[in-house]
Amino acid sequence: MTASMPLIVPVLATVLVVAVLGFAIAMLLSWRSHVRQTEETGRAVLCGVQTLLGDHQRQVRTMLDAYEQQRSADSREISENMGTIQSDIEWLAGEKMIEQALRLVQENMPLSQISEETGLPQDTVRTLATFRPH
Repeated sequence: MTASMPLIVPVLATVLVVAVLGFAIAMLLSWRSHVRQTEETGRAVLCGVQTLLGDHQRQVRTMLDAYEQQRSADSREISENMGTIQSDIEWLAGEKMIEQALRLVQENMPLSQISEETGLPQDTVRTLATFRPH
């Protein structure tokens, strides 16, 4: 039995080494599987993020287009309003000049001086003087 005893030690050592190697190989395969799964998950997440970014980009573009259209419409409306206001101011200024010219005509100021002070042409001042209220 003494001869079989020394044989058990190498067999046990071999079994232990094979078990450790099997465990190491199993751990390595498990780790590689985990790495592959992590990479696949990473790619799936990246794909999802890219999809979300694309959707977000389209939404932002739609919002910017709508904003630009509204800004353009507002700009046109402001231009139209400015034209109306300018016309109203010119009309009011013309009315004020005519009123001032009539007042100066009633004060018997010379037509050339009235024309010079009001900026109205002399023909217009002459017409106002002709039709002035007494």
